[in-house]
Amino acid sequence: MRNIIFSAIILFSVNLLFSQSTDRNVAWLPGFTGDVSQWAIYAPYYQNERQIESHTVGFGLGAIDRVTEDVYDDIENELGDGSRDEDNICVGYSTGGLVGRNVERLHDGEEQNFGGVITLHCPNQGTVLAENFIKGDAQNIMINYIDKLLEPVNKDPALTLTEIIIAFPFLSKHVNFSQFLNIIQIIFAGDGEAAFRELADIGGLNAFARDPQKVNDLRPGSDFIRDLTDFNSSALGIDIYGSEEPDLFYRLMSSFLAMPASRPMHEITDEELDNAIRSLGSLFQVNSHIRRAQAIIQDINPLRSGSKNHSRARAWSNGRDELENQAQNNWLRAIGALTLEKIVAKEGKRLLTPLCRSKLEFLNEQLKLAIQDPNYDPGPLYQRIAELENNPDCYYYDHIIHYKWILRDSDSFLLVEDQRLSGAYASYKNERVNHAEAINHSETTENFDRIWDRQVGDFFRTETR
Repeated sequence: MRNIIFSAIILFSVNLLFSQSTDRNVAWLPGFTGDVSQWAIYAPYYQNERQIESHTVGFGLGAIDRVTEDVYDDIENELGDGSRDEDNICVGYSTGGLVGRNVERLHDGEEQNFGGVITLHCPNQGTVLAENFIKGDAQNIMINYIDKLLEPVNKDPALTLTEIIIAFPFLSKHVNFSQFLNIIQIIFAGDGEAAFRELADIGGLNAFARDPQKVNDLRPGSDFIRDLTDFNSSALGIDIYGSEEPDLFYRLMSSFLAMPASRPMHEITDEELDNAIRSLGSLFQVNSHIRRAQAIIQDINPLRSGSKNHSRARAWSNGRDELENQAQNNWLRAIGALTLEKIVAKEGKRLLTPLCRSKLEFLNEQLKLAIQDPNYDPGPLYQRIAELENNPDCYYYDHIIHYKWILRDSDSFLLVEDQRLSGAYASYKNERVNHAEAINHSETTENFDRIWDRQVGDFFRTETR
């Protein structure tokens, strides 16, 4: 009886201990721009749902080491004595994941703010886009894309007005009237570079240009990436990496424009622009058919030429191909997801080396002479010829070299392989989630819940309220 009572007391004490556990601190670090509004969905949501005290910590422009120091100071000030709690967790989205991991490295592991770090769609190995941006390749790809779309505008301004009227309902949701007028002016001026700058400003895609030091740190193999990778952190790390379906360019742009963190939880943000572009592509095709038909009618008339309308038809057709195919491929190249790689195959012919060929020719000539002399034994010549013919060093392959486009998985911004955390404690995949929508998506929520619900005793397990 005494043992039963004693066991009941112990069980009651354990339950009381767990029921009175205090909230753990979770610091939510945003992406490249350091804008804390990116966590407007998840920081308050998990503070309400889990035993979590959420702290959103932003940062400004500059190299990642510099902004890490600012983040460290902010955490120290906000958490006070709790800044050293061993169960503190950092959740970092995109570049914020690197900043969170970097806190411990900058202080040589002596002052640890986080016992665990969760990176969400983070360039843990750097990003090819940063490399291409520094070289100017990424900008040139986008400018060339816009130039090709503007070609039918220059050749056929009349039909272009139809596209503008159809596109206005979509544009009005994302631009003000002044920006709309600027777009119209740029379109009819045919200036692809100016159009790129205007669209980048509207979509917030010009952040790289405003922060070159941070971009430099994000290059694969940069000093920062190398030092962070080599650092042996005592914090447990989990990566949530994303993979979007191949048709990803306009889905990403749609999410960027929609600003997912400002929308209701789990609202779909990757379809509006994608659907609009498909409609626009169909309209380009209709315009091509209209101008082609007019050209054919004019060709029938001996007094008129349809060459001008044939040219317009080709421009509209090429514009549609650029919209629906080339834009996608060009963006994949910019982020490093589509690369042309040299393939060397051994299916070619087996050929004699020049040295062995000359030796065989000499021995065969000797053999012809030896056969004519009845007193000469050709046996040694046959043996030497056989040795050369059977010597593998006498042969080489006429290698077949060809090139093949290789498509790598990405979240439409970062390669999957670059999002993976070296030596990760655990990994979770966001299926069909692009980089911009990861901060408000049902897949992200499910993976966060899987982390908080890990087995009893796991560091990351966090109880519901």
